[in-house]
Amino acid sequence: MWECLICHTHNDDDDPFCIECSAAKPKYEDNHCSNPKCKFYKTILENPTQKYCGKCGCATTFFKKIEDLC
Repeated sequence: MWECLICHTHNDDDDPFCIECSAAKPKYEDNHCSNPKCKFYKTILENPTQKYCGKCGCATTFFKKIEDLC
């Protein structure tokens, strides 16, 4: 199951779009620190839904995508 970032509907893993609002399933495989000055910038994070970098405190690319949707 995956949860839609826009409407929070739970969808089947094989559904590429939300069944409630048709938003595309997010891709977490590229979640990393968004701060280019951080030494972990562009290092893929183990937690795909991590919101902040544990090393510098900046938002991750996952969290920036959530902010852009709102």
